[in-house]
Amino acid sequence: MHTRIENLIYHVENIFDNPVILNDREIRTENRRNCCAALTTLIQYLDLDSNEVKIPSAKGNIKLNMQFFSKKSDLPIHKCYRAVKSLTDLNFIHKNCQDRFVVNVKKIM
Repeated sequence: MHTRIENLIYHVENIFDNPVILNDREIRTENRRNCCAALTTLIQYLDLDSNEVKIPSAKGNIKLNMQFFSKKSDLPIHKCYRAVKSLTDLNFIHKNCQDRFVVNVKKIM
């Protein structure tokens, strides 16, 4: 199972090595790096069956917030928010009805 996660992370790094266009404008290099760090962190907590980002526990799934992702991705909170907004606009992630991030794995591959 780790092989699939590692494969996704490899593809993410390749995607953001090159210029990315959003709304007819190129995303700046720093924001591309931040997007890569944020998406890599999201993928590390990805449930491969549902493509939801979560941590299963005995009491149910633990909801992960932006402070958690900011800390895990080593990004300041405002840059983490900006990266998640860019990833949402680029259709790499979205939130489902339970307010959990869902990763668009087909877009990465």
